[in-house]
Amino acid sequence: MWDEARKNGDISPAYWALMTHPQSTIEVRQAAFGELHMLSHLVGAANRADIRRLVALEKENAALRDKVERQQSRLNEMAAQRDTAQRQLAEHIVQVSSHAKSADLEADVLQLREKVDDCERRLALHTSRREAAEQRALAEQESARALRECLDDALALHKIMQAEFHALERAMEANADRSESRRSSLAWLDGRRIVYVGGRPGSNAALKELVGSAGGELVVHDGGVEDRKGLLSAALPRADLVVFPVDCVDHDSMNMLKRVCDRHQVRYYPLRTASVASFVELMARIAPDQQARVSAPPASAFCLRHG
Repeated sequence: MWDEARKNGDISPAYWALMTHPQSTIEVRQAAFGELHMLSHLVGAANRADIRRLVALEKENAALRDKVERQQSRLNEMAAQRDTAQRQLAEHIVQVSSHAKSADLEADVLQLREKVDDCERRLALHTSRREAAEQRALAEQESARALRECLDDALALHKIMQAEFHALERAMEANADRSESRRSSLAWLDGRRIVYVGGRPGSNAALKELVGSAGGELVVHDGGVEDRKGLLSAALPRADLVVFPVDCVDHDSMNMLKRVCDRHQVRYYPLRTASVASFVELMARIAPDQQARVSAPPASAFCLRHG
């Protein structure tokens, strides 16, 4: 089941289940930890490859820009040569028009015309090459911009996932070591009541057990069923804070939740996903200033999904 979850990319809940299962052996845990450690190296290697490709694209873009400028200068020179040839041809025609036409004069005129036609063909060829180079340079610039945006998004997501992983790992280590010298980042939840809106049944059950082991209480609300909206309003006055995963709550329910929290002066926090790691990371992040945050009036919050 761990191998299947790792192939599907759903690593966080599977890793939590494997590490906390009572029948899991130390060999299995070490193997899973090694595989997760190698995944972090692979993510870093992929980011470095994207950076190298971005630098290469920028260099190629600069080379193409220089090439376009050189071709433009060459085209200007050829246009000047064509104008000179046409002027010479016109002058030559004026000179020979006063003389009797002969086969030699007609041959000269024909030769000059062929030369002008050749200059025009070469000019058209270089013009088409210049336009193709400009289009390619624009396409490379757009590709570089898209790669830069993808890289920024990947780095931001990697940073968030690293924070979630470290928070989950610290919570697991503290849960395994019950001595007074090791206190879990969830210890401040002792005696606290948290309302969790949305989520998935599997992760919700794990979260209830996790908060309960820290001495707190987690109340789960589905967030979208019509006949349970009254239960949310009844549960909020006794809650210390409200959390909701943005990937499991619809837009209307989220707006309703914000209005109810504002009315009851209850602080609410959005979660990136419904995973256990996202919840543990949030609890660890708000733990130092939790007292001030819960007692202060709620400020305007920015939704990670809907704005």
